[in-house]
Amino acid sequence: MTNAMVNPDYGFSEVPVDDWQHAKATLRTFPLSWIFRGQSKGDWLLVTSLERATSWAPGSLTENIISDAFRRQAHNYVASHSLPKDTLEWWALMHHHGAPTRLLDWTESAYVAAFFALDEANSAINCD
Repeated sequence: MTNAMVNPDYGFSEVPVDDWQHAKATLRTFPLSWIFRGQSKGDWLLVTSLERATSWAPGSLTENIISDAFRRQAHNYVASHSLPKDTLEWWALMHHHGAPTRLLDWTESAYVAAFFALDEANSAINCD
């Protein structure tokens, strides 16, 4: 991996690419055991949506408020027999519906990560 920037504090590497052909050639060099995260900004740390949403307030308090509100309304969107049975399932359902949670998306596919990184980057460009 040429020009790879390794961040030992966070355990990840950043590999800049110039174009899609360069990206595909670089992706073929990664071991199959790697996982990927698609972020539109390279300077973002690995931070959950809950951490970003609660930077102004205690996370646990805000998490409880968001979770309680979501649980009260979930029966409107999910069949009662499909409602989550434990906290992790609730977080996954909340995360799926866009609520801030302590979960962080990862994928085994570099192409899926690239899609989300570029999709979010394109949205950011269109909003400015």
